[in-house]
Amino acid sequence: MVGLGVGFVALAVTSARSSTASSGGGVVVPPASTTLARGERAPVSFTLSRLGGGPAIHLAELVADKPAVVNFFASWCTQCAAELSAFAGAWHHFGRTVAFVGIDTNDTDDSKALAMLRAAGADFPVGVDSARDTVTDAYGAVGLPTTFFLDRSGHVVYEVLGAQNIETLDRRLEALINTGNSAAGSR
Repeated sequence: MVGLGVGFVALAVTSARSSTASSGGGVVVPPASTTLARGERAPVSFTLSRLGGGPAIHLAELVADKPAVVNFFASWCTQCAAELSAFAGAWHHFGRTVAFVGIDTNDTDDSKALAMLRAAGADFPVGVDSARDTVTDAYGAVGLPTTFFLDRSGHVVYEVLGAQNIETLDRRLEALINTGNSAAGSR
């Protein structure tokens, strides 16, 4: 587990340095996933404990038949904290048409993650990945933050390693809503 945490930190730092250049600056950013690629069906058969308590989150039910954003983060990740206000704003703007779910992973203190979410105004559903990082491993997330954008049928349209700003997030969400039922339109 310690090695995984160190890997997350190293990749998050690498991602932070190159994420702005990846939008056309010629710098190649490593893929966000070791197991999922654009167009593949994302795994959603997971039940997660809700961060802060309350009813469990059934990922398959949450993302059924609508575009979805699945964001992996941790409270110790500065890039994760940096993007949360953008996610909060996007959730309030697109939340009726796009399902949002946060997955707190590799954290040891839930209260820190809750405080970070509250400070950003992020009140979308957030589940806690188990100590074994079951969901994180199924998605193959190679660093934090990592975000997957899924179309209505659960296929990956975008996978993003690194923090996102509100403009980029809004653009991706508009495109996601307009992809229809297939990821093929985004290729």
